[in-house]
Amino acid sequence: MIAIIKTPLQLICAVEYAFSMNISLDKIDFIYFEKYNFSNIQMTNSFNYLNIKSYKRIKIFNSNIISLFGKQIILRDHLLLKIPIKIGAIIQQKIQQKRIEALLKKHNSIIIGDPNYKDFHKITNSVSNKEIILLDDGLSSKGLDFDYLTNNNSVTSFSFLRTPESSPTSHIFLKNNFSYLKSIQKSTLGEKIIFIGQPLLEAKLFTEEEINYFFKIIGQYYSNSTIEYIPHRWELSVNKIKYPENFSITKGPISIPLELYLTDNLISPKIVLSFYSSALVTLKEILPDNIEIISIDLQKFVTNKDILEVYQIFRNKNIQILDIVPKNDI
Repeated sequence: MIAIIKTPLQLICAVEYAFSMNISLDKIDFIYFEKYNFSNIQMTNSFNYLNIKSYKRIKIFNSNIISLFGKQIILRDHLLLKIPIKIGAIIQQKIQQKRIEALLKKHNSIIIGDPNYKDFHKITNSVSNKEIILLDDGLSSKGLDFDYLTNNNSVTSFSFLRTPESSPTSHIFLKNNFSYLKSIQKSTLGEKIIFIGQPLLEAKLFTEEEINYFFKIIGQYYSNSTIEYIPHRWELSVNKIKYPENFSITKGPISIPLELYLTDNLISPKIVLSFYSSALVTLKEILPDNIEIISIDLQKFVTNKDILEVYQIFRNKNIQILDIVPKNDI
């Protein structure tokens, strides 16, 4: 069996599949698509935490960005470099594709970490008469289109997000209950409140003034508590935002994904807050029922359909949506 993944959550879901099927992890060849960001640290630490000693890295070549003398250069700003670098990246991708296809021929079962990732589409359709296991990669899997599956493969959807109704009838559907993480939990309920950060400013959906306002209201609502703020690994604007005095900001992103971080802590939080982070869905599945999982309602501030769909998923998953941020005061 081979598992092709590119994020910590995909790795966790692959391990969950193995646990649910009673497959030893040393029987799986893990292939990790490596990016040039903090995910690499989380991935390495996740492999170590899960006691996976053997895995292969394959670098993702970005044809629009290169690294030169330790600095990232955006090629759209350097037109003379863009064409030769882009050609080089395409050649590297073709070489990688051939290497991966050679690996796939050795295995009858293939775990695909992100069914929406276009390079994984190519991988899936490069083989036939194989067992394909499709995982989730957070809320990006909510609108999964299965039309790209063209070859004669047996397909299993192993999902915490999708439903049997959302999968083709020809697929085998298995629910991911995060049984492995539940089995290794060692924490007792504490009094702490944590807030899962998101790159709101980076996504350009809200202004700095709006984000400051959101946190001001949240700080007032929980004024009698200290809130530990855990930045997202892509959140670069932490120093720009004015957090309330009762917020304690974790320095930098945590070195393992939240799902492992909260499973590993000896004392669990009593409340987990966020805006519309997909981690609320996974933590709702993983953490004990006596821990409150709460989404801060921003629906009145957005028209983005994807975000509004996320809140609908929260309602379907019985995640509490807390409407405390009035719009007319901003």
